[in-house]
Amino acid sequence: MRRGLQWGRRNGNTRRTARFLVALALFTDEVLTNIFKHAFPDGRQGVIRVSMETLPDGKLKLAIADNGPGITIDETRKSVGSRLIKTFGLQLGGVTSVPS
Repeated sequence: MRRGLQWGRRNGNTRRTARFLVALALFTDEVLTNIFKHAFPDGRQGVIRVSMETLPDGKLKLAIADNGPGITIDETRKSVGSRLIKTFGLQLGGVTSVPS
C-alpha cells in the first residue's frame, strides 16, 4: 500500500497521495485564478462556489462555479489557462467541463 495523506471533510476522510493532492491544488488554483482575472471585469461583485464530494465509486467530484458573464467554447480552446486546467484534470484522471 502506498503512503497517502488524510484529508478531512464534512462527510468523512479519504486517502490520496501527495502527488494527487498537488495536482488537485494546481488545478484548483488555475481555475480560481481564471475566475478572479476574467469573471468579474471592472471590479464587479460576484459569487464563487467551490464544493467537493466523494461519489459512491470513491472518486472525488470537484465543482467550481461563478456567476460571471461566462466564456465561449472558442475562448476555452485558445486560452493557456484553459489548456493548463485540462492538463491538470487529465493528471488527476478526471474530466473537465465548462458549462456556460
